[in-house]
Amino acid sequence: WFRFPGESQQIDRIVESFGMAMAARLREMFPEKDIREAFGYTDQGDNTLANSIYFVLFSVVMLNTDLHNPRTNKKQKMSRAAFVKNTRGGEYPYQEQFLKDVFGIIEKSPIPISDDKPPGGGRRR
Repeated sequence: WFRFPGESQQIDRIVESFGMAMAARLREMFPEKDIREAFGYTDQGDNTLANSIYFVLFSVVMLNTDLHNPRTNKKQKMSRAAFVKNTRGGEYPYQEQFLKDVFGIIEKSPIPISDDKPPGGGRRR
């Protein structure tokens, strides 16, 4: 079980590091052509895949905060359509169905933030 820290700079560093590690692992597992198609980028630069992963992961973190933070305005919660539009509108054209699925998962199962209690009331590590 993983819990994000509450500070945005720490989250940014975690997401960036994860993006780089995930990009390296994907390159070991799949041909570059398949990765470019799945992650919606055309450049073959070393950092492009990591940046693409970072972009969608940070969008997911922002979505999680928007949907599940009790301090956000309930009337202005992000809709599925807005999430898809905002995330697809960037440099990395992710497939629409993928983004809709991501929204549904985050909507149903929030990512725990440091102030959240662990599942089952267990102790924090």
